[in-house]
Amino acid sequence: MYQIKDYINGEFIERKDLDIVNVLNPATEEVIAQTYNGSKVYTQQAIKFAKEAQKSWCETPAIERA
Repeated sequence: MYQIKDYINGEFIERKDLDIVNVLNPATEEVIAQTYNGSKVYTQQAIKFAKEAQKSWCETPAIERA
């Protein structure tokens, strides 16, 4: 089964909590993947790193970002 992990600060994060959500195929209701339920701690961490990355990212020319 495909495990969807959080991607924070350029790394896929293996979370220790067991708050996992099944991702269903809407046509068959078959479980096609699992991911973590959102959490305040991980969301705040992702926002913090995104704000830091944005400082240098906005200085990168559009042709390089593409």
